[in-house]
Amino acid sequence: MCRKVKDVKKEEINRLLEKYAHVIDGKIEFNIHKISNFKNLVIPTLAQQFKEQSVLVRYFCLFSNCIPHKKSYSTRQKYVQHLCLKHAHQLPGQGLFLLNNDHNIQFGGFRCEKCNRLFRRKDHLQSHISNVCTKEKKSRKFKKNNVVENDNELNETILLDESFGSCRLIDISLDESSVICLDD
Repeated sequence: MCRKVKDVKKEEINRLLEKYAHVIDGKIEFNIHKISNFKNLVIPTLAQQFKEQSVLVRYFCLFSNCIPHKKSYSTRQKYVQHLCLKHAHQLPGQGLFLLNNDHNIQFGGFRCEKCNRLFRRKDHLQSHISNVCTKEKKSRKFKKNNVVENDNELNETILLDESFGSCRLIDISLDESSVICLDD
């Protein structure tokens, strides 16, 4: 015979409670509030994979700061990553036991070796490296005594010679090719 969705969900909750019994028993961290958050907010969401097939399965975050924004995730992996990034301080053991060898996230994040910027996910770091850090920044370059400035919108280069070295205020007209020292 066919089982009801409610029965299947209860069975899945019981299976998850058994699977994570070491967490609930306080073997990772004995903080009653964190264990309660995990048991009451995370496990019911993880068990929601058994819905009617006509309904799109989404993993909704049940933490109080995410409910008003109706945060939901299409896959269990994205939901678990969200938990470990945004709610780690509210879960036992930072929630890292949920990752199951997901190398996209690690405690402390991933640091770019070129610009020292910190990313929470490895795929975000890889995207940053391929899109930002490999391209040279062309905003300002210095050559000998001449200053070269690049205007990104117009892609024009303006060379300032040594006579403008003593000026503190310079007016550069982009319509005409003129540079005026306003200190005089």
